[in-house]
Amino acid sequence: MCIDELLSIFFRPPTNERTENSPSDGIALMIGCNYSGTDSELHGCYNDAKMMSKHALNSTIFKHDVRLYTSPENTGDYLISEIERAVAAKPSYLWIHFSGHGQQVSDQSHDELDGIDEAIVIGDHQSVTLTDDQLASMMKRLTRHTKLLFTSDSCHSGSILDLPYIHKYDADTQSHSSILEHYEMGTASMVCLSGCQDAQYSYETASFGVSGGQFTRSLSSYLSECDDMNTIHLISLLHYMGQEFATRKQHPVLSTNFPLYDNTTFF
Repeated sequence: MCIDELLSIFFRPPTNERTENSPSDGIALMIGCNYSGTDSELHGCYNDAKMMSKHALNSTIFKHDVRLYTSPENTGDYLISEIERAVAAKPSYLWIHFSGHGQQVSDQSHDELDGIDEAIVIGDHQSVTLTDDQLASMMKRLTRHTKLLFTSDSCHSGSILDLPYIHKYDADTQSHSSILEHYEMGTASMVCLSGCQDAQYSYETASFGVSGGQFTRSLSSYLSECDDMNTIHLISLLHYMGQEFATRKQHPVLSTNFPLYDNTTFF
């Protein structure tokens, strides 16, 4: 299955802890916030979360524990507590998808050169602004036995986990580059796929009257059609996204807490 193939890049069981045929303890949290009835209402975030949940349900890694959050009753505090609960469970594999608003706020910890933190606005009502510093702090509670995939279809999300390695696609040269932003690696192995760069917006689209995020739809298309995956294919996904969005206003970003090379595997 395609999602298994992609996740096998960085979601291989730790040595001597699980055999190939053992049941998975993966957890997938699929969060969509439409902010219904507010001035900031969106229309496709529930659809995004449901779309990603289908890929998780088709995965042997996550199919036993897929948690879908698409209710106008979901508050920010409740959703944050659900993320914290999943992190505290210390699963071998954790996939968190968020579709909703993102924004930039003043940097209170003084760790950003531009003085700005990136954030997601989580919760359909009684929303909470969750900054990159706060998200990174949550994820640092994960142990080295957990492999994290975080996908975010939200504005200003390029460095939403503040991971040290930023990988970007150059449409002119049809190549990618990697930049080491800082040296705080964290314990767990982490991969983040974001819908746009920090200074950009993520946009919705509609097909046959059904709204959804452009980034989520492109990611879903890739997961539905790709073949066997390895580290090279992770780079291929970056190139695919780069080509898909080359002429658009948003450019997806891949970030990790480990270096990525063409000729290496994740482990």
